[in-house]
Amino acid sequence: QGDVLLLRLARQRSVLVEALTVAMAATLMSFLEPVLPLHLHQVFAAGATENGLVFGACVLAYGIVSPITGALSDRLGRNLVSGVGLLGCAVVLPFLGLVPSLLWVGAVMAVFGALLALALAPTLAAMADVVSGLGSDFASGYVITNTAYAGGMMLGPLAGGALMQGWGFNAALWAAALLSLLIGLTLLSSRRR
Repeated sequence: QGDVLLLRLARQRSVLVEALTVAMAATLMSFLEPVLPLHLHQVFAAGATENGLVFGACVLAYGIVSPITGALSDRLGRNLVSGVGLLGCAVVLPFLGLVPSLLWVGAVMAVFGALLALALAPTLAAMADVVSGLGSDFASGYVITNTAYAGGMMLGPLAGGALMQGWGFNAALWAAALLSLLIGLTLLSSRRR
C-alpha cells in the first residue's frame, strides 16, 4: 500500500515541483565539488587549504542563513523563498569564473551558500504542506524529498565534471546557472496556481 501511495504522490504536479526544487538545490550544492578546486588550482595556484576555506565560506553562510530562511518562508511562502534562492544562484554562479582573486571567490561562495539556504531550507516544510494537503503522511513526503536530494547530489558532480571537461569551467557555470534559472522560474510560476 505504501508503494501505491508513493506512486500516486509522485504523479502530483505539486509534489513533482517540490522534488525538482530539492533535486536542483542538491545538484547545485554538489556541482562545484569536482570542478571548482581544479579551476582554483589552475587560475590561482590554490591548494587544499584555500579550497577548504572557499567551500567553508559557502557552508558557513548556509548555516547562518538557514534558520532565518525558515522564518522567512513561513511568512512569505516556501515556494517564493526557494524560487528566489534558485534565481539568485543562477545570477551568482557565473561570477565564480570572473572574479580576480581567491578572496573574491570566497565572497561569491558565501553569497552562493546563503542563496542555497534560501533554495533548500524551505523544501522539506513545503513537501510536508503538499503531502498533507493531498491527505498523505509526512513519511511519504520525506521519502520523496530524500530521494530527490540524493539524485541531485549524484547528478551535480557528474554534470559538473562532464561539462568542465567538455566545454570548460565557465561553460559549466553558465549551464548550471541556466538550469537553476529555469527551475527557479518554474517554482515561482507554480505559486500562482
